[in-house]
Amino acid sequence: MRGGEAVLPLTSLYISGDWDKYWEFHLQEEHRRNHLPLYSSGISLIKQVLKAKLVVLLALHLFQYLSKFHSPSY
Repeated sequence: MRGGEAVLPLTSLYISGDWDKYWEFHLQEEHRRNHLPLYSSGISLIKQVLKAKLVVLLALHLFQYLSKFHSPSY
């Protein structure tokens, strides 16, 4: 939806008195979409971030180590 069309459904919710129910639903859906997947594995978010960082750093160090043995032939 563009411009004013996007506002009409929200205005209708407000006028009908259903805004509070809608907003509660909206927040629940946002939480379900954006936050629950981060914890679905049972591993805390900080552990997931640290694990991902470790994988990237190991790959970087391995690349740097292996590049010492390979000299490009131009």
